Amino acid sequence: MKTVVVHPDRCVGCMQCQTACAVAHSRTQTLYGAVFETPRPAPRIHVGPGPGTLAFPNKCRHCDPAPCVQACMPAALRRDGPTGAVVVDPSRCINCGMCAMACPFGVVRYREDHRVPGRTVAVKCDNCVERQKQGLVPACV
Repeated sequence: MKTVVVHPDRCVGCMQCQTACAVAHSRTQTLYGAVFETPRPAPRIHVGPGPGTLAFPNKCRHCDPAPCVQACMPAALRRDGPTGAVVVDPSRCINCGMCAMACPFGVVRYREDHRVPGRTVAVKCDNCVERQKQGLVPACV
């Protein structure tokens, strides 16, 4: 499986990866359009404090075996066949929080689903599977 490897010593905390991720997962897929969307697009990567004064981008590691997939009772989390990434099926998510509790890296968040306004679902890095299927790299790269 292709995955993004974070080099914390190179991160300056600019949050460009976080912005690119939110735009890539927005309805318009443009920065200008994403700013005006309701609900606002949610990034799947989060930049937070790291050791010392360094920033650290925290994203899904797509573990194998994935504790979040094993903990998900409605089977809303699954491994994508072609890419091997752990992805969320928002139509199956019941917002129970089991995947977030099982994740050892704390990367599963809950946000309103733009496809179904008012419905909160699990949101996590999907390794940009749709972009990879088009031969592109993940947006955060």
